[in-house]
Amino acid sequence: MGDHLKHMSAGDAFHEQLDHHPNRTVFNRVWIPGETAEQPLRAGADQLSMYPTLLEAAGLSVHDGAAGLGVSVRQQEPPQG
Repeated sequence: MGDHLKHMSAGDAFHEQLDHHPNRTVFNRVWIPGETAEQPLRAGADQLSMYPTLLEAAGLSVHDGAAGLGVSVRQQEPPQG
């Protein structure tokens, strides 16, 4: 689980490859044993989405997929309102 982009200084080995990349994102992956990968996850998730996602992965139910300030990536549409 990541919470920020890789920090790079001018001397960093990845500086030339990543510094001006237009679509850098934070990589997060949730694997739930026994669950198939057929259920598409919502794109555009952020760090706040991880809390409700992990609660659901642990088998707990969260109202409308929301907990704290985030919405689970297992919810196709964030709740309105």
